[in-house]
Amino acid sequence: MSKRIVVAVSGLAILGIAFGQGTGFDAKKATEILELIGPDSPILDMVFSADGKRLVVAADDPVGRVWDVSNGRVSMQLTGHQNGISGVTYNTDNKTLITLGSDGYLKTWDAVSGKANSSYNLKCNGSHGDVVALKDNRVVAACAGLKMVALQNGKIMGSFKNAPLVYKLALSPDQQTVFGSVGYPEFTMWDTKSFDSFRQLKGHASQGFAVSYSADGKFVATGASDNTARIWNAATGKEIRVLKGHDNSVADVAFSPNSKILATASADLTVKLWDVATGEEIITLEGHKEYIRQLAWSKDGKFLASGDEGGIIKLWGN
Repeated sequence: MSKRIVVAVSGLAILGIAFGQGTGFDAKKATEILELIGPDSPILDMVFSADGKRLVVAADDPVGRVWDVSNGRVSMQLTGHQNGISGVTYNTDNKTLITLGSDGYLKTWDAVSGKANSSYNLKCNGSHGDVVALKDNRVVAACAGLKMVALQNGKIMGSFKNAPLVYKLALSPDQQTVFGSVGYPEFTMWDTKSFDSFRQLKGHASQGFAVSYSADGKFVATGASDNTARIWNAATGKEIRVLKGHDNSVADVAFSPNSKILATASADLTVKLWDVATGEEIITLEGHKEYIRQLAWSKDGKFLASGDEGGIIKLWGN
C-alpha cells in the first residue's frame, strides 16, 4: 500500500508517494507515483541524471532545482540566472550541468555540488531556447538563432544557417544531426559539422514546438497545435505515423530510452503513451490540472516525468 507524505522543502510543499524500485516500465500499468510542487511558474525543461536518482528542472524562474527522486526533496539549487531558465542538460561526462537562461547566459555547474563553474553571455536575451551537449565539450544553443558554443571558453564556433528563431532541440545519437522546432508547421534538421540545414519535415497543419529523437536513431517525433503528434523516418524525413487522440495542442514529445514508446504531453491536461511500432495508444495518464509543457524519461526507462504550466511535476512508473 502506498504511503503518502507531505514535506516542506526550501519553502516549497511536496506531496509524495513512497514507491519501490521496479525492474522496468510497463506502459499499460503506468500510474502516478510522485508529485513535486515546484515554483509557481511554467516548467520549461527537465532532465534526469544518468543514474536516474535526480531530476533537474528548469522553469520560468531564475533558480534551477535538482530533486532527489527517492524522497521527493530538493537536494540542490542552481542560483545565478537573472530570469527564467529555458534549457537544461547534462554534459556528456555527466559531471557538469548546463543551463541556458532567458537572460542570454549559458552557465555550467558542478553536477554533484551545484557550484557554478562558468558563465558566458551569448547576447541573445529572449523567452525561448534550449541546449544540447556534444561529446567534445561543445553545445548547440538555441538562443535567438542556433549557435555552436565551446564550453571551455564560451566561444561561438559557428552559427547554423536558416535558423532565425529556434525553440526546442533534439540531438541524433551519432551527434551528426540536430533537429529543431522553429515555430512553424515545418521542423528542421541541421548538420552539426557544416551548420547547414538539410531537411524540413512538413505535414502538420499548424505551428509546432515539440521534438524528440529516438535512441536508436531511426525516428524523430514532433508535436504541434493541430492536436497531433507525428513519427517520421529520421533518415529520409518521410512521415510514418500520425497520432491522433489529444483534444488540444501537443506541447512535448519524448521517446522512451528503448525507442518503443512515445510519450506526448498536451494542453488537454493529459499525457499519452503510444506504441511506436503500431501507432496505437497504450494509455492516457491524467492528474495534471494545467497545461502540460514538458516530458523527460529516466535513462533506464523506469520513470517518466511531466511538468505543467503551474510548476507541478508528476513522476509516472509502476
